[in-house]
Amino acid sequence: LAAFLADDMGLGKTHQVLAFLSCLYCPTKTRPNLPSIVVAPTSVVSAWKQKLERYDTGLKWYIYHGTDRSIPTNGYDFIITTYGVLQRDQILREKEWHVAIADESQALKNANTSTSRISRALKARFRIAMTGTPVENSATDLWSALEFLLPGYLGSQARFKRLYGTKGEALPQEKASIVKKLVTPFLLRRTKSQVLKELPEKTEEM
Repeated sequence: LAAFLADDMGLGKTHQVLAFLSCLYCPTKTRPNLPSIVVAPTSVVSAWKQKLERYDTGLKWYIYHGTDRSIPTNGYDFIITTYGVLQRDQILREKEWHVAIADESQALKNANTSTSRISRALKARFRIAMTGTPVENSATDLWSALEFLLPGYLGSQARFKRLYGTKGEALPQEKASIVKKLVTPFLLRRTKSQVLKELPEKTEEM
């Protein structure tokens, strides 16, 4: 499993991942013998906590954050931590996980930063990247996300940047089609216009 969950903001990406984890760790099925990990910005951890406290997912979870933090020895399905803690605590990178989930994965778009490199170093059998903004600056944002999901799939960063790395400009149609074909097998994306048709068109004020 390598999934790039890129629905627009507000369409329930966290709910979808919680539903997936609930099925994965369902006590009536054959469960993975490894826990999973969610890595998110600090500001998002409380949103995960609120949803987990609100809904009866059946999941056993633990927030690995704060000054007095430790990983439980057993009895949990997944932990939630932050990109900052991931950088500081080597134990998270040494441990093996079933699924590694990068929330707000636009945090990884600069592939040469320590946040991006360390996130890619997580040992996991499967990976999910979540973001409402899969491309913010250029097509190379996609390279970084796919490098987290499937290392090496899009070739080297230098090659991809040379072929598709424009800044602030739309890719020519031919190149855009190639990138789309490469990414589409792993991309799960819905826009608000597809799901919430009653919403008015977005307006921007300068």
